[in-house]
Formats: sequence, C-alpha cells, structure tokens
Amino acid sequence: MNVDGVINFLKPSGMTSHDAVGYMRRLLKIKKIGHTGTLDPMAAGVLPLCVGRGTRIVEYLIEDNKRYRCELRLGLTTDTLDVWGVKTGGRGDIAAALSESAIIDAVCSFTGALQQIPPMYSAVKIGGKKLYEYARKGASIEAPPRDVYIKSIIVKKVNLCDLSLIFDVECSKGAYIRSICRDIGDKLGCGAVMSGLVRLNSGAFAIEDSFTADELEHAVAEGRGAELLTPIDRPLSRFIPVEIDSEDDCRKFVNGLAMNTEILRFSETADTTNTAADKKFRDYYRVYGSFRGIERAFLGVGRIEEGKLHADKVFIGSTI
Repeated sequence: MNVDGVINFLKPSGMTSHDAVGYMRRLLKIKKIGHTGTLDPMAAGVLPLCVGRGTRIVEYLIEDNKRYRCELRLGLTTDTLDVWGVKTGGRGDIAAALSESAIIDAVCSFTGALQQIPPMYSAVKIGGKKLYEYARKGASIEAPPRDVYIKSIIVKKVNLCDLSLIFDVECSKGAYIRSICRDIGDKLGCGAVMSGLVRLNSGAFAIEDSFTADELEHAVAEGRGAELLTPIDRPLSRFIPVEIDSEDDCRKFVNGLAMNTEILRFSETADTTNTAADKKFRDYYRVYGSFRGIERAFLGVGRIEEGKLHADKVFIGSTI
C-alpha cells in the first residue's frame, strides 16, 4: 500500500494526540507518522495524521486555522479550566442572574487579535519544561500572554436552566479554547469552564470526511488502506499552484536549481483564509509539471525569492 499522504482521523475523547500517532503506527506498520497540532485528550474530532513523506508538510499544516464546537458551563472554575479539573471557585448565583443577551455579547467580544494566557495544564514550554509538568508538581508558573487570532465565534445555544452554552469558534494556531472559556467567565464575573469540545476542522480537513478507528481498521484489513490517504498536495490549498511546461525545467526544479519565473504558468485560485499562515507562506507555491511519464505530477513546494523559484521541498512522484 502507498503510505504517503494524510489520514483525517476522528480522534475519540480520552485518547491523547501522542497515543493517536502510536495507534496509527501500529495499524499501518510504519513509524514515520506525525500529527499537525495537539488536540486535548478529552476533546474529540479532526486530527490529521501525516504518513510517510506526508510528514514533510507538517510544518505547513501546523499553521492552519482550527474550528471547534465548544460546550461551556458558567458559574464554575477549576485548575484545568475544564469540568474534569479540581474545583477552585465560581459564582453560580451571578451566573443564574445573567440574561441570554449578556452572555452572547460576552462570548462574541472575543474575536480578532487577542492576547491569551495559556492554561497551566498545557504543553506550552516555560524554562524548558511544559506547563503541565510544573502543575503536576504543585508549582504555579505565571505564563506570559501569547498573541492569538480568533476569526469568529458563533453562539449556537444558550441554556439558562443549567447555565451552559454551545458556541463554534475558528481560531489560529496556539489558541486554547479552555482559555477562551476562562476569559468569558471572567468577563461575566461568574467564572466558566469548558465542558465539551469537538474539533470540526483543521485546515482543509473536515469532520464529515474523517475516519473513525473502526473504519480505518476495516479498511486496512480489507486492503483498502490506501483509499483513506489524502494526497500530499491537497491540504496545501493556501499555496497558489504553478506549472512548469518543460520536462527539462521540471528536472532542474527537482534537482534544486533556481528557476526564472517567466517559465511558470500561474493559477489565481488559492484558499487564503488563514491570516497568520498566509502571511508566513505568502511566497510559497505548489509546483506541478509532466515528469517521468506522469502528467501534471506534484513536484513539490517552491518559494519565490528575488524573481526566482526555489524548491523548498520536493515530492517527485506524488500526483494530484
């Protein structure tokens, strides 16, 4: 089976992202597998797993926006910022007196460029150690705020009876949904924690196209594992595609020679919805050409500097 690509795994609640990688390594019998951004153990949803040569695009995909559906409970605070932590406080009386409109206004105020303090129980590193390592030893470390971008928050449901609400949020890499819940609770003066989380999208990958563990195991047992792999170039939709017409020029590109942009045919279509990633990869392109008998082969990712196309990563033999 061809083991180069990306699997859109539907991670179940209770499994760590590290465990998901281990599970896929055992299932596919291949060591070269990596994920594109940690998903909390108690969260479920989309966890793209890059396989084989697909691991070489992790650095591109890790910058993708993520979209979540979050359930929040008002009137409670915990050490982990979710309902599974140790209770530290909260004001249920204040939460019970809130109106639906006040709650919605508070939630929707957390959009745009923000500074966010990450949870103590997180993988953010301070002084060479992860925050959760300090937390597990009872140490309290003041983590500096980080710049994040919240593209949108949409409140889906407010339940004043049990002081809960559901909202969808699209955010940049590095944003913690538990921290958003904490900040909403602080703004309302009653405290709040995350009580449920599902990742709906990670870049080009959507939950409706994801595969459960059972589906993956059945497909592999039936010899259909290759059908579950997304080709390497497909998630790179933010990179405008360019084509090289000459096979000789294709050979030069894959051998690392800089190419004059005059020989390239540019397409104007690209998915540019992630502000941070678009800025970082502004001059990057997907490069195609007919090469080694493959029509419109995906040659690799190139970047344009000073009017010349340079190969950033070469994937000769991959096709769309």
